[in-house]
Amino acid sequence: TKVPLELKLGSGNSNCFQVGNSSSQDVVRLTIVNDQFYGRYAISNSGSGYAWSNGADGIYYCARNGESIVFDEFPEEVDPTVYIYAVNLPKGSTCSSEVIGYYGVLPVPTPTNGDTTEVFWSHHKYYLHAKHFEYQVKGEDVVTMKHAKWIAIGGDPGDSQYSTIEIEWEDENGVERRFNGYMGGTVSTWYMEELRIYNNEQDWAYFEVRPDSFKGIKESCFRADTYTVTNLEGDTIKFEEMTLATFMPWIDEEEFLKCINAFEIEISFPNQIDLPSARDAVADTLSVSPFQVQMMLPASSVVSSRRSLISGDGKTYRARVASANQVQAEGVYCAAAAENNISVLNSSVEADCPSSSGTFFSMSGVATAMSLLLVLAQYF
Repeated sequence: TKVPLELKLGSGNSNCFQVGNSSSQDVVRLTIVNDQFYGRYAISNSGSGYAWSNGADGIYYCARNGESIVFDEFPEEVDPTVYIYAVNLPKGSTCSSEVIGYYGVLPVPTPTNGDTTEVFWSHHKYYLHAKHFEYQVKGEDVVTMKHAKWIAIGGDPGDSQYSTIEIEWEDENGVERRFNGYMGGTVSTWYMEELRIYNNEQDWAYFEVRPDSFKGIKESCFRADTYTVTNLEGDTIKFEEMTLATFMPWIDEEEFLKCINAFEIEISFPNQIDLPSARDAVADTLSVSPFQVQMMLPASSVVSSRRSLISGDGKTYRARVASANQVQAEGVYCAAAAENNISVLNSSVEADCPSSSGTFFSMSGVATAMSLLLVLAQYF
C-alpha cells in the first residue's frame, strides 16, 4: 500500500488491525512506523510477536492475510499514532522481521567494496573510518576488505554501558570474514574491552584490549594515526588514520559532523526513485564511495524530539555525506554546492568554493538558513 493505515493507540482504542482479508493466506510484509514517539512497542499475532525500543523507528514484520495484529505495549503517556504499510509477497518468497532503523538513520543495502582497503563503517550507534584496515591470523594471509562483497555493518545497540561493532563480509576469494569490537561505558567515558576476528576456518581469534590503549570521552572524537593490537598467539589487527565515534546519537550534532568531516544535504530528482538508487546517485554525483553516504529520515516535522517518517513523494531525500579528511570534505562540499538539485543543510565544513563565474564564495553558515525552507521525503 502506498497510503498507510493510520492507527491511533490509546487506552480507549482497539489497538489492533487486521492484515488484508481471510480469503488469502499469502505472506504479507508489514512496515510499522512509530511516527511520533520513541519508546517500547510490542505486537502479537497467532502466538508470534515482536517488540522494539532503544530508539527504533519501527519494524518490518511478517504476517499472513487475515491475521489480527494487536499492540500489547506502547508509550501510553502520549497515545502515539503508528502508520502501517502492507506488501503482498510472491509465493515462495522469504520474509524476515527486523527493525527499520534507529534514530533516523535508514538502512540501505550495502554495496560491494571497490579496489581499496579503506573502510567507512556507518551505523546508528557508531561510525568508524580508516584509511587502511587489515588483520592477520598467524600463519594465514593478510585479510582486508578490498573487493569485499555481502558486507553487513551491524552490532548490538546495547545501552549506555555496552555496545558492539560487528562487521561481516565475503572476501575476494569467497571466504567469510568477520570483525567484532566490544565496548563498555560509564556515564562520561567509553573503552574497548575486546576485539575478535575470523580465521580461515571461521573460528574466532580473540584480543584482550589494554584499558588505556583504546578509550575516549563520550561524544568526543577518537583519532589515531595507527592503531595496532596483537594477541598472545601472534595475530594482529591494524587500522591506519582511524576516526571513531561511539555511543551515538550525540547530543551535539555539530560536534559529530565535525568528527566525521560531514555535512547533510537535500537532493531532489525529477521522478520517483527508490532509496538505494538515491544513495548511489548521491555518491556518483559527489564522486564518493556509497559507504560515505548515509540516507536519513525527513526533518520537516519534529514531535517530542521525534522526526516524522511520513511525508513527500519519493523524489526528494535527505542524506549525510562523510569524508575521509578535511581536504576531501571541502572538495565534496563544493561539488554539492554546485549542483542545482542539491541543497546543503547542516555542515561542519567551511570552504571557499568557486562560483560559475570563476570567483570564490564562502559556504560556511549556509546550512541553518536553508534548512528552514525544506520539505523532506522518505521512500517506501
